[in-house]
Amino acid sequence: MRTSTVRPLPPDLKSKAFNELNETDDRIQSDLIILKDWLSKCQYINSCMDDQFLIGFLRGSKFSIEKAKEKLDMYYSSRYIAPEIYPKDKMKNPKIFEILKQGISIPLPQVEHPAAPRVVIIRAGLFNPETVHITEVFQMAVMMYAIMLLEDDNFVVSGLVNIVDMKGISPMQMSQFTPKLIEKLIFITQDALPVRQRAFHFLNLPPGLTTVLNMFKNLMNAKNKGRYKDSSLQIEVHGTKLEKLHKFIPKSILPVEYGGDSLSIDELMQIWEDKFKKYEKFFLEDENYGTDESKRPGGPRKKSNNETMVGTFRQLSVD
Repeated sequence: MRTSTVRPLPPDLKSKAFNELNETDDRIQSDLIILKDWLSKCQYINSCMDDQFLIGFLRGSKFSIEKAKEKLDMYYSSRYIAPEIYPKDKMKNPKIFEILKQGISIPLPQVEHPAAPRVVIIRAGLFNPETVHITEVFQMAVMMYAIMLLEDDNFVVSGLVNIVDMKGISPMQMSQFTPKLIEKLIFITQDALPVRQRAFHFLNLPPGLTTVLNMFKNLMNAKNKGRYKDSSLQIEVHGTKLEKLHKFIPKSILPVEYGGDSLSIDELMQIWEDKFKKYEKFFLEDENYGTDESKRPGGPRKKSNNETMVGTFRQLSVD
């Protein structure tokens, strides 16, 4: 049997993957072979076949082969469903690097303990809606998550904690979140990304966006609704007080701008700018992957599955 090229997990994450994801060394080998065999015979999915990439989908599916197939299908279908998030020649768009440097999405390099989830700060009100469209922000974000799938074992095994800072959010920015775009973003982040969402911590939430937060809770799929009810998925609103955030996220891993002891946001984003440049060849190759919906058994995937959700968001007004 061919030996996989999957990076060995450190001891704490290896134990977590065994206990929570059903991962063993034997299953890594055997399940990767099964998954690759299926992909090689699947006429409508053209996928990256790298072991480190594919193991993320097995871990994200708790080593259920069928769920991993479904997750891979959704991951690549998102390019058909949301082409505005996955344009060609992204690396040639200077706005991608401008958005990256702003620090709108900031993965924190340290974790609370060796088997802890990755923490990402999202500064939602930072982009200029007169020069940047929210779809360009998400173009950068999905590229960032693609890198994390390949090199961040805490992200893949333990999941993701989101700190969403709404400071400075404006009606003009919110107007770019059309109902159909929101539906696409939920599909990408909740269904297609093979990573467990662990928590959302909201800062500086304007009163007019309380309705949005309530809708966000209601629009989770059944799995995440279950997590929310049993507190496995945390949703916390901290107002403007960093002290409240620090009760959940230790200062030792936060950037100085959030009252922490780690690097500044500028320093963190320089690291990420270097990463994006390092992955240029990967992103060029990645543009060849996706689904050919004309070959999908039963016809193309539906681009919209939730008219109720779309109608709900049409009723939303933001002060």
